Amino acid sequence: MGMLLYPDRIECAMPARLMYSIVMQDVFTFIDQDKGMEEVERLRSLLRFACMVPLEGLKPTIAKLVARQIDSMHTAATDELQHVRADKVAAAIYYFLKEITDTGYLELWEGSPVAEAAALYLPLIEHVFEEEKLDKSAQKQAKKMLSKLQSKGLYKI
Repeated sequence: MGMLLYPDRIECAMPARLMYSIVMQDVFTFIDQDKGMEEVERLRSLLRFACMVPLEGLKPTIAKLVARQIDSMHTAATDELQHVRADKVAAAIYYFLKEITDTGYLELWEGSPVAEAAALYLPLIEHVFEEEKLDKSAQKQAKKMLSKLQSKGLYKI
């Protein structure tokens, strides 16, 4: 891939990009379908915005290059998850976000689009935490995701 342009922007965009990729799929079920879909649409909107924020202020040609690098990093982090249960992938993304925030590497400011999105995202995946084997597997997958991104020069925790 070569040198990363603005790795700090890529790091800021990655949590939203990862969550966005899963919420754009039609994988969630709800007891109250209308209310659930309303929340998913709000989540999608927040994540779309959060994916774009790190590109603000860049010249269009540079923004396009950085966006391609974000997509490339997303693919590298999730390449082996193509045929994995969606709820496990979603939980792995949560654990990835938890790791980079718990270590203090990245902070989610209260009221930010990513913080609001994370608050909406968590209830969608809580059932995974109740299935011990699935939960542990999601945690392992999150570590792999982080390791892959670190091997690409990101998240030097």
